[in-house]
Amino acid sequence: MALPKNIKWTEKLDELRKVHSRLRDDLRKKEENLKLLDLLLDIQKMVFEETGKPIIRLK
Repeated sequence: MALPKNIKWTEKLDELRKVHSRLRDDLRKKEENLKLLDLLLDIQKMVFEETGKPIIRLK
């Protein structure tokens, strides 16, 4: 069954595509940030094991 070819459908589908694209980009950025945080945590652990002192001190 084909969708009616009217301007409202086209506008809504275009809007949906834009939102989907933005959400996908946001998710990709969040995944990259989590990878960076994991790397920083690994570095923090390695430095602590070597020196006994943390790089980052939490207050």
